[in-house]
Amino acid sequence: MIDFHSHLLYGIDDGVKTRDESIALLSEYLDSGIRRIVFTPHIYNPYVTTAVRLIRETFEDLHAAALEMGIETYLGAELFVRHQELKTIPVLGRYALCEFDVYNEPLGFCDLIDGTLVQQGCEIMIAHVERYKWLLPDGERAADMKRRGYLFQMNAESVGDIVSSRAQKWLDSGMIDMFVTDNHGRQPGFPGMLAEACERYPQIASRMNEIEESIW
Repeated sequence: MIDFHSHLLYGIDDGVKTRDESIALLSEYLDSGIRRIVFTPHIYNPYVTTAVRLIRETFEDLHAAALEMGIETYLGAELFVRHQELKTIPVLGRYALCEFDVYNEPLGFCDLIDGTLVQQGCEIMIAHVERYKWLLPDGERAADMKRRGYLFQMNAESVGDIVSSRAQKWLDSGMIDMFVTDNHGRQPGFPGMLAEACERYPQIASRMNEIEESIW
């Protein structure tokens, strides 16, 4: 399995704060059978302070430590999309992870994304679709995004013992392409949640496998 969305780079954003915490969390991934992790620090998020200049240096350090543990790591970013110039760090030079304001839909964002990131050769992943109040699985906006080829992520913690009605609608819709942890290191157990979500929804796990096979 791969976790395509995490905030494990220490001291970079609102995720993990120290190197020791990052190493401890990597051990949790090993225990859960997850040996591929994508680090996706926030960029351009107006609510999060990100030490952008330290991203690559910190990645190189944690990447080397992870390799010694038997974990492959990759660098990406979680790009907050507003009406700004869209620049990101594509995962494997291919996938651009995008997030939005929870309450307000950025007008014309699909055309903005397609005219910049897609034109640059990126495939688009949308972070935690279950959070956006303006995006519904049976709505025209979601259908349009799917027609454009966007991949939809859901956080594994949304697939808990008590599933919200919003998350359940997404799970029932057949539109979710992958589970991720969106792990900020604030509590233990997120890698296990990812494994459990895949077990509960094998059709989504199968889709994740298809995406992995297209990469490797």
